Parts: sequence; C-alpha cells; structure tokens
Amino acid sequence: MKFDVNTGEFNGNILVNTDIKEWSVLYLHANDTNSETSWYPNGYDFEIKWDGYEPPAAEVNMDQGNNTISFFVQDYRRQGQNLIFKVTPKKQMDNTEFIQ
Repeated sequence: MKFDVNTGEFNGNILVNTDIKEWSVLYLHANDTNSETSWYPNGYDFEIKWDGYEPPAAEVNMDQGNNTISFFVQDYRRQGQNLIFKVTPKKQMDNTEFIQ
C-alpha cells in the first residue's frame, strides 16, 4: 500500500482469501474534526479493479461510511487474486468553477 502525503492519493492491493468471511475496512480521514489531519475534507473517489478492469457489482459488496470504506469479495473464483484499490481526494471547487 502507498499513501502520497502531497496529493492524498491512497493506492494498494489486497490478496483475496474467500475463506475469510469478514469485511476488509479502509479507514480514511474524511470527516476528521482536526482539519490538519483530514485528507478528504471534500470527499473522495474510490475505485476497485481486477487487473485493470472494474469488477461487476455481484463480485464485491461495498459500504462507504463517513470515515471508512468496507468491502467483501463474495465471488469464490477470485480466490488468490489481487484486488487493486485507489482513493483520490475530490478537489474543492473555487469561485471560477460551476456545475451545469
């Protein structure tokens, strides 16, 4: 796993063991009361992939809480494969940006 303190990007991979029937949990400093330790004050984008492609929803259960992302691989065919994840902070909109 790798966390970039300059950008807030968090990358990693997890070797799947479908014999484990518990959720994998990533703790994020998204809603931290101390703004100096909040890495994702504007939210974040979360991606998961199997060797470069996104898994179908039926393969991975996900739950995103305030400061956590939990996921559980339910497809036994993924045993021994690497689940690659990436967390990227959302940028704060400035006064020149707008949503159409």
